[in-house]
Amino acid sequence: MARVTSALFSLLLTFTTAEEFGIEDIVPDHRVVAQIGHKLALSCRTTDCESPYFSWRTQLDYPLGGKLSTQGKSSVLTIQSVGFQHEHQYVCTAGCKLGEPSKEKAVMVDIYSFPSDPVIELKSPLILGQPASVTCRVPKVYPSEQLMITLIKGKLTSEKEFFQDPHTKSLETKNLKMDFIPTKEDFGKEIICRAELLLEDMALKPRQSTHVMEINYGPRNTQIVAFPGNTILEGEALILTCSTESHPQASFVWKKQLPDGLTQNIMGKYNLSISNPQASDSGTYICEVTNEVTSVVERRSLHISVQASVFSTLTASAASTLTTPSETTVFTTPSETTAFTTPSETTALTTPSETTALTTPSETTSFTSDASSETTTSVTSRATLKTFVSATSEIATPELITMSASDIAPKIITSVTSHAALKNNTVVYLAGVSDDDRNNTEEIIIIARVEELDYAIPVIIVVSCLATVAGPAAAIFIYIFRKMKINGSYSLADSLKPNI
Repeated sequence: MARVTSALFSLLLTFTTAEEFGIEDIVPDHRVVAQIGHKLALSCRTTDCESPYFSWRTQLDYPLGGKLSTQGKSSVLTIQSVGFQHEHQYVCTAGCKLGEPSKEKAVMVDIYSFPSDPVIELKSPLILGQPASVTCRVPKVYPSEQLMITLIKGKLTSEKEFFQDPHTKSLETKNLKMDFIPTKEDFGKEIICRAELLLEDMALKPRQSTHVMEINYGPRNTQIVAFPGNTILEGEALILTCSTESHPQASFVWKKQLPDGLTQNIMGKYNLSISNPQASDSGTYICEVTNEVTSVVERRSLHISVQASVFSTLTASAASTLTTPSETTVFTTPSETTAFTTPSETTALTTPSETTALTTPSETTSFTSDASSETTTSVTSRATLKTFVSATSEIATPELITMSASDIAPKIITSVTSHAALKNNTVVYLAGVSDDDRNNTEEIIIIARVEELDYAIPVIIVVSCLATVAGPAAAIFIYIFRKMKINGSYSLADSLKPNI
């Protein structure tokens, strides 16, 4: 009886031990999704067995492609870099004792590739108003037939799915293209590309990229500004400035038109400065503007005229006196002349391009010369002048003369100072010219001989007259005095009565 009881106990113990031995699930749901190129570790763990043994295999006996390690109740299959060869079902087999039934657990390894964000590519730089295209590229995708791309530009949206593409065991690059015409409103706005890999039973985070649009344009609305103007005198500094609208920044080239029709490059800056222009610098200057993106080349030209300063000399005869308001014409060494008239105390200077008025007070001064020299009037003017001078005229001496011109409206103020007197009775009149718009100043210099008033002749005449009258007057007084002495009295009334 005891033997039977012992046998039954041993059988029950063996049965109980066999029921408790087992293998835990390798992964939940017996499925794992691994990214190509990444590391994967599959762990097989047993229960209720102190020293189990393990083995691994694929369903179709493909190579494992990994390294096995066993420690205690666990066995681990490690794959360093997942590839297409690892897309199989892996089976782990474990046993507790030899001769006893073994246990198995299987896991399906699915792979995918979605390594990076989409790439936004522009076929060419965006130019305002010109057709353009943008492409969203998603590289190294697997399985590509489960990819969806969305491209967004403002209110424009384009979307594409690739589920109809055939399945291939390879990494694919998928693209989505959009055509549009850039506008001013697009400047600084974003283009968005979003990519999603729709794997079964697994939600991967969408990947997204943005691109800020930079709209290129120009050059346009190019202008040339000349300071102080496009007609200047020799030696008067000239600055030419070229301005334009452009993105990116424009490049400038200054050229000068040559007589043979060709052009000469001068400078590669937006402004051209000529500190001491001469007559040879006159001509047509061209500003050529480009930028590194657009194919637009815009040119603007401006004609510059550099005029020589005029110095005219007026020579009158030795005994001439200039008086107003008569008017006579005297042609000076350039053929241009200057008109001096004062019918209403106003002298007019007429030039080829402007008319200048000098207003003088009523006082006048004679400009004359002695027998040994000539009267010389020198005029330095901003423009070529026409001169009208009367040989017997008289020019008013001003305390202040004001000039105004109809073209650029200069203000000219001239005055005679204590320093104006030179030797030989020569007087220098300095006329300061100022231009409010251009902030330039010039001088008109008038040099003339001044006749000082000769008081000797009137004095001689008065003395002579007095001497002529003094003789008879003295004789009359002497006669009257003697008569009074003889008669004791004298009456002028009685002396004039007739004697009967």
